[in-house]
Amino acid sequence: TLIGNTGNGSDHAWGGNYFVAGGEIDGKKILGEYPDDLSLDSELVVNPGIVIPTTPWDALWNGIAQWFGATTTKDLNEAVPNRNTFTEKLFSQSDIYEGDFTDPPTSPLTLEPTSSPVVPATPAPTAAKTSSPVTTPTPCADRTGSWIIDGTERSWCTWAAKTSTVSRCQNRDLYGDCPVTCDRCDPNTPAPVSSTPAPVVSTPAPIASTPAPEASTSAPTASITPAPVTSTAAPVASTPAPVAGPTSCADKTDAWTIGLKTKNWCYWASRGADAAEVTLRCNKRKIHSDCPVTCDTCSSPTSSPSPPTSPSCHDSPFLFQFKGMLQTCDWIAQKPKRCNKKGVNLMCRLSCNACDTTGDPVQKFQLTTWSGKTKFKTCEALSLKNDPSRWCEIEGVSETCRTFCSALY
Repeated sequence: TLIGNTGNGSDHAWGGNYFVAGGEIDGKKILGEYPDDLSLDSELVVNPGIVIPTTPWDALWNGIAQWFGATTTKDLNEAVPNRNTFTEKLFSQSDIYEGDFTDPPTSPLTLEPTSSPVVPATPAPTAAKTSSPVTTPTPCADRTGSWIIDGTERSWCTWAAKTSTVSRCQNRDLYGDCPVTCDRCDPNTPAPVSSTPAPVVSTPAPIASTPAPEASTSAPTASITPAPVTSTAAPVASTPAPVAGPTSCADKTDAWTIGLKTKNWCYWASRGADAAEVTLRCNKRKIHSDCPVTCDTCSSPTSSPSPPTSPSCHDSPFLFQFKGMLQTCDWIAQKPKRCNKKGVNLMCRLSCNACDTTGDPVQKFQLTTWSGKTKFKTCEALSLKNDPSRWCEIEGVSETCRTFCSALY
């Protein structure tokens, strides 16, 4: 415990460390997450100073059970019956042991995406126009929205993509619902995506050359030739507009590196996300110029790429601590002398006439996280997080922590 017992020593608690030793251990590694806050105000600390573990006991035994031969989901659930109770990362045998390991579900699940597009296309040529557009993305499209697994409802594809994707796909058996995230797509499926703009580019060339020979050789077939010529000319007028669109406003199709990760970030931003989440991801990675279509900046490419840095003057919308009570800037504005308390003028810049004052407030304020949890944080605490820019994307934080959030962009 963080608080001493009656003998001024550390008492029994929950958190601890485990050691795995053996000849085939891939050693010299630390698995799991170390708490980023060990203060008594931390969300991982409960009275009297008991630290809640960040990694379940079952996470370790999941990988050990695999190495001992429990290779199917059924066997693993029997050997580690509580492993599906936790949403944290469950370690696999490749995390703990040396050697090349193959995920058990790979073999049966790989066959389904390859056979799916072939079967419906062969027997029904007449229905190809209606079925082809529907079945083409199916083998390589994640399930959208949320659904329930083991009593928990969430968007599981988005959850798996955040971290430890391989383990999460295996542990929750998400290969069928999330083939893109879990890397189970047929490698031939991207072809239809790139084939769409190709006919647009090639169409104008033959159209431009067709009318001339038709006019000179159509004496015996004058009644037949004009029909295709006039009907073909219509698309010619409408074709130039879309042709220019993709070239001036198109997402990058290859992978590139941001930080230490290399991937197609346009696809990452749009995968399994609604419009609000896409906007957050584009702002987080600053990919507006590389992904104008995904980030919806085609109409205004010069102004949209830069995320808002709150240059204007605003009061913080949050409740904050003032002399042991939670107050608002509206309450502060009722008596201007309240602005004299340290940090209050930075919390209520507009009400306290402190728009040009630099720095961030020191008061703790109440905000709601992405998961709906209510937390009390300071601007300094948010700046020390592993991914501070993500906190600035919460509505109201950039107005409250103006100096800290502006520095990130």
